[in-house]
Amino acid sequence: MAGAQGGDDARELFAARLTELLNASGLTQERAAAKVNQRSPAGRKVPPRITGRLISSWKCGHHLPSRQTAMLLVRVLIDHMRNRGASPDSVSAGLLDEAAWRAWWRAADATPAVDGRTETRNVVGRPIGDTAPLALDVHPAIDVGDARLPTLPPYVRREHDEELRRLVASAGSSSAMAVLVGDSSTGKTRALWEAVQELPEDWLLWQPSTPTPPRALLDGLTTSAIGPRTVLWLDELKYYLGGPLGEQIAAALREFLHDSVRGPVLVLGTLWRKDLQRLRQVPSGWDDPHHEARRLLDPDRILPVPEHFSADEADRAAATADSRLTLAFEASGGRITQFLAGVPALRRSYELAPATARAVLDAAIDIRRFGLGPDLPAALLEEAAFELLDDVTRSTLRPAWIAEALDCTSTPCRGAPARWCPLVPGHRATASPTSSSRKAAGPAPRWFRPGPHGRSSGAMPMPTVSPGSGMKHTRVACSVKPHSVTRRPSGQVIGGRPGRLPACWKQRAGSSRPSVGTGGAPKPERTRTPTPGSPG
Repeated sequence: MAGAQGGDDARELFAARLTELLNASGLTQERAAAKVNQRSPAGRKVPPRITGRLISSWKCGHHLPSRQTAMLLVRVLIDHMRNRGASPDSVSAGLLDEAAWRAWWRAADATPAVDGRTETRNVVGRPIGDTAPLALDVHPAIDVGDARLPTLPPYVRREHDEELRRLVASAGSSSAMAVLVGDSSTGKTRALWEAVQELPEDWLLWQPSTPTPPRALLDGLTTSAIGPRTVLWLDELKYYLGGPLGEQIAAALREFLHDSVRGPVLVLGTLWRKDLQRLRQVPSGWDDPHHEARRLLDPDRILPVPEHFSADEADRAAATADSRLTLAFEASGGRITQFLAGVPALRRSYELAPATARAVLDAAIDIRRFGLGPDLPAALLEEAAFELLDDVTRSTLRPAWIAEALDCTSTPCRGAPARWCPLVPGHRATASPTSSSRKAAGPAPRWFRPGPHGRSSGAMPMPTVSPGSGMKHTRVACSVKPHSVTRRPSGQVIGGRPGRLPACWKQRAGSSRPSVGTGGAPKPERTRTPTPGSPG
């Protein structure tokens, strides 16, 4: 047995070595489990609820622990033996060598299960301890430049988490399903990730993938590929239930949840509110495209996730030592998760935006630093952005380039408001409607107001020189014509702070071209040029 490190005996070898190591340590299974639960691997969570009974199943070869858990248990036992004075010469070869244990585990993991001793090699899924949150589409958090911080900030439990965890705790006895419903970046996927960490070690997690997620899920539900104690990870459930295979998947899921032979399983999903409404809508006629989906999405399986943190939840977030949560608490107005996920997305969208959209954002920041705003007219943004484009880009501009650029910069990202919110005549600043909704609403907005996260923690690039210095900033300021910066929609004249406006604007004070009014066609009016000391 000792020499069998591959083939069908690899699992038996691992189980035998583990039994030998545990016996040599002098620890009971329960005491060994307690020591494992007390030790935290560097940068990772302790696998939840390791028990003596679970260690017994590994010794008997009924299950193979995950690599992380196996090496943690081995390390605990080896350290205990070394503290008692054990040496490599006093035990079997390799028993106190972690490299040997890693090789034994890899050989066992690569060996298919036989005689039904373990279902973990015959069915889909991976041990929960071997999964990573970002690989399961948990949004990365904002980067504040502190390399000491972990990938994700500390989790702040909220009201919906309590009900979710009660459901997860009951999954060991019968199959269950929970769908978290909320708008973009409200923390739905992170809540599911935190909840499954409390499942026993022998649970698997499966996220369908190939050939397509819907097809993989349907195949798994209609075959024996999904074994007991498996979490079905169905983030963005609309892609499974709203497509061509949606009704078949919904019917198969309902049947699967009631199959006591194949359970227990835990089905976890997320949905946006608008998608839940579409899937649960009762048709007025005979055609019912989402009948099975509506039956699956029973209200008892739906857990709503609020957009805003409650006062108590926000206080607990601010009380953590993580600077990302502190920043989100101060800047988000209670939309903490949207800030954490949305600001990095805003920055990334800037990096991937067309040159014209980047020019609009760069010009807007320069103009704001000269003391204008906060509301800026589209005509001003157009003129300033044009000056920042190179000759090649200018020669390829289409007539609608500024409309497309402004539309790009006024698109929300992961629940965070856009950098620029359009001001439609007669309305307040809106949450960045889509192009189609703007056409339906009437004329295109002439004015734009910066969003709340427009300059938060790297969401937009920051100029590296002060106002009034540097060719880029002088070029932008001197390109702007006074008729483009006269009045806001409210009628208030835009002015600059004393000493902030460049002299080239004063030289253009005699321009009498029409200004932008509150709506409709431009109307002639006497232009007031921003001067030092004018109201802002």
